[in-house]
Amino acid sequence: MNPAEWLRRILLLSLLFHISFSADTITLDHFLKDNGDVIVSSGKNFALGFFSPGSSRNRYVGIWYYQIPGKILVWVANRNNPIKDNSGILSIDSGGNLALFQRNQTLPVWSTDISMAGTRNSVAQILDSGNLVLLQNDARKAVLWQSFDYPTNTWLSFIKLGLNKRTGLNRVFTSWKSPDDPGFGNYTLKMNTSGFPQMILYKGSTPWWRSGPWTGQRWSGIPEMTNHFILDDYFVDSADEVTFTSVVKNDSIISRTVTNETGILQGFVWNKEAQRWILFYSTPKEQCDFYGHCGPNDFGMARIFGGDQIEGSTNRVVGTYGYMSPEIFQPLKFQEPFVGIWYYQIPEKIIVLVANIDNPIIDNSRILRTDSLGNLACSRETKHFLYVVWSTSISITGTRNSIAQILESANLVLLHNGTRKAVLWQSFDYPTNTWLSLMSLGLKVRTSLNHASTSWKSPVDPGVGDHSFEVSPTGFPQMFLCKGSSPLWRSRTWTRYSWSVMNPATSLLSILLFFFLSLFSLSANTVTQHYFIKDNGEVLVSSGKTFALGFFSPGSSSSRYRYVGIWYYQIPGKIVVWVANRDNPIKDNSGILSIDSRGNLALFQRNQTLPVWSTNISITGTRNSIAQILDSGNLVLLQDDARKAVLWQSFDYPTNTWLSFQSLGVNVRTGQNREYTSWKSPDDPGVGNYSFRMNRSGFPQMFLYQGSTPLWRSGTWSGKRWIGIPEMTKNLLFNDTFVNTDDEVSFSSDVRNASIITRAVMNETGIFQRLIWNNEAQRWIEFYSIPKERCDFYGLCGPNAYYKNELARTIATATDNFSSDNKLGQGGFGPVYKGVLSNGSEIATLSFLMNHKDHYFGMARIFGGDKTEGDTKRVVGTYGYMSPEYAMHGHFSIKSDVYSFGVLLLEIITGKKNSSYFPDSPSLNLVGHVWELWKEDKAIEYVIRLMSNVSEE
Repeated sequence: MNPAEWLRRILLLSLLFHISFSADTITLDHFLKDNGDVIVSSGKNFALGFFSPGSSRNRYVGIWYYQIPGKILVWVANRNNPIKDNSGILSIDSGGNLALFQRNQTLPVWSTDISMAGTRNSVAQILDSGNLVLLQNDARKAVLWQSFDYPTNTWLSFIKLGLNKRTGLNRVFTSWKSPDDPGFGNYTLKMNTSGFPQMILYKGSTPWWRSGPWTGQRWSGIPEMTNHFILDDYFVDSADEVTFTSVVKNDSIISRTVTNETGILQGFVWNKEAQRWILFYSTPKEQCDFYGHCGPNDFGMARIFGGDQIEGSTNRVVGTYGYMSPEIFQPLKFQEPFVGIWYYQIPEKIIVLVANIDNPIIDNSRILRTDSLGNLACSRETKHFLYVVWSTSISITGTRNSIAQILESANLVLLHNGTRKAVLWQSFDYPTNTWLSLMSLGLKVRTSLNHASTSWKSPVDPGVGDHSFEVSPTGFPQMFLCKGSSPLWRSRTWTRYSWSVMNPATSLLSILLFFFLSLFSLSANTVTQHYFIKDNGEVLVSSGKTFALGFFSPGSSSSRYRYVGIWYYQIPGKIVVWVANRDNPIKDNSGILSIDSRGNLALFQRNQTLPVWSTNISITGTRNSIAQILDSGNLVLLQDDARKAVLWQSFDYPTNTWLSFQSLGVNVRTGQNREYTSWKSPDDPGVGNYSFRMNRSGFPQMFLYQGSTPLWRSGTWSGKRWIGIPEMTKNLLFNDTFVNTDDEVSFSSDVRNASIITRAVMNETGIFQRLIWNNEAQRWIEFYSIPKERCDFYGLCGPNAYYKNELARTIATATDNFSSDNKLGQGGFGPVYKGVLSNGSEIATLSFLMNHKDHYFGMARIFGGDKTEGDTKRVVGTYGYMSPEYAMHGHFSIKSDVYSFGVLLLEIITGKKNSSYFPDSPSLNLVGHVWELWKEDKAIEYVIRLMSNVSEE
């Protein structure tokens, strides 16, 4: 072939090669390299290729809009497994799967990973819907796998959300980690199939927002889904699947819904003329859109009233099957009416029951009827919608044919419309402010239904008021009249025939006494089911008046943030030793600390159903519990019975202050780690940058960390103290207990004298301080603080600062922790052991080295940089091993540790203690005696004589 023909063919092949990857298919013979190659859907809607998100240099395979600027990603293959270079290849592998490979790797980075029967001839194709499909490469073109079954963060037309019950495939949408990282983020949109299916947006495993149940035309919590919407919506709840999908009504409309990395679900439509995305829907965007923020009867929309308000204007009305109504598109004024029961033949309308007590209907469009679920429902009807503002809201099994009837007793009952006329629901179980004949008051233990009468807010507002009349089931049951949680009157206990009610004079005195006591009741030390703490100056005080529990504002934040904490009750300055909601302050004075329905101690604030903070434990059996502040400063949650078992205690969850009887360390069995963390600042008790905790690796020791960086360590436990804290002497104020067992590794310090008030604080500057209260001077005295010298800081003075401790570890390992199997015999200094070092060398050692007083970390820890000597006012160590100049004058040098180590060597070689008596020598110790022999040039002879004695023995 002539050169011209060769050139023509080469150019043609090159052209076809480049064009091939603008097609929409990957085959066994055509793959995709990371060199700018893409495959494009036939209608040029979507492209598949390699990309790097944001400012990242990592490479991913993804799908994006082909003709829209900005490379808007709608799907990512290897979202958690990026490739670090441009060596990626997307191809059909030998098993017929679509797989992503990189250089020098035989296993794929990502794969469709399906099992294929028969021939493994397949192709991958990008469709105009944005769906990447793996097809059987034959006439049938059966779909083997599709990206629409494995969505990432973007919801396109035709993608289903929900569960395929037959295969177990659950299609969910998860946010990216960040704009630079498409890995699995913290937010997930999924179908919740329990009860009435609904879409729920989760933050981790915590519900963040929900759509409400399906009404037949839309999700009840998404008012934007009107009849004029741009999408056709399909909800399927069958034996095979529970799914929802939306399809654009017009193919020319480009729409996408994104679960973004900030926890917002956003719907966009592309405006071709303006060349930009238009946001038409976003949730959650108001406070009450968030799950559970505005109570169970809200549905992500604002509760209208607060305080004594009885009317107002709003753009949203609350309701829908016991949840909420959708948005109404014009401002509305509401005052009445309500659905109620009153006496028919008495002239004045005396109301005895109100149904929609917190949801008045805004006009005369109301309807009271049984709905499709069999419930009695109060509704408001408009041109397009039926808004349910109240419902009996029960689950009816079997046929849902029911009727509602008003009885002569004034009981409104919902009956099964069959021959039995079984009662499904009755108004007598839900009294308002009126107690009628045949109506019961009290708790049904089996159903947990509590019948209590509650006052109206005002004569024109039947909403739940401040006063209630109820039966307390704790102890000997009594009837109580309460204002909020404070009792104003009680009936005494039940006799055989009646409540033992007092005579009028005694009753009046009792009411006045209870009213008086209610002002002071919360100065007791206990929170119960009926007594809680409000943020109005109320406190709990321990029985000995040592500690108080209540609300406070730290530092200069008195006008803004409120916390629940424990402080010294009789010491000026409100010294806070523990904080409950340290990272979740309340912005006003609406906080209430109470026992919740599950028996937990919980902190609530206005218009919030989820607690700001809670003890958050699972309580089996009865959930009757109380919280009590003890004189130790420990807040305990107790089972309210004769045993008073401790269910939870604040000492297990310390903040920045270490009190007597508190421990530091790990419960190995439960995994609970008690550590102390600084405040962020004097104005912010949130978890700060410094922590004080037990390090269990090797020989346990206490560490002070700045973030994750060690700042100081205590050294190991010598048997009596931490070797790096010389202040821990025998005459110390504390009884120190170190536990190192299979169940726990912990340390605690308890004052020997209960009259001593002491605390240790991990403060926000990185200093750990032990303080003692001086009652005469009325101030705190610093007992010690760490770190305070340069070489107290971890690692600043080089490895020699800890060399003896490391030597001890090496010896312990070599001798199997001085196992009796390695014991050679008994000497003047105790047992002698053999051992084998890691390099195979054999050693013999004395066990006293492990507990020797010389393990005070050496003088080397005092030095820094090129410093070779210095002076100190605090002499630490063991006399007999200190160098003379240090012991007598506090002068130290780099030779000080050499002297100490030399004394140890002399003791080992001679087999005698430094304090031994030598009758023929003028010296009083071993060092002096050897020095005298050295001056007489007899030192070696002395050693030889000792060795000979050992050999003879």
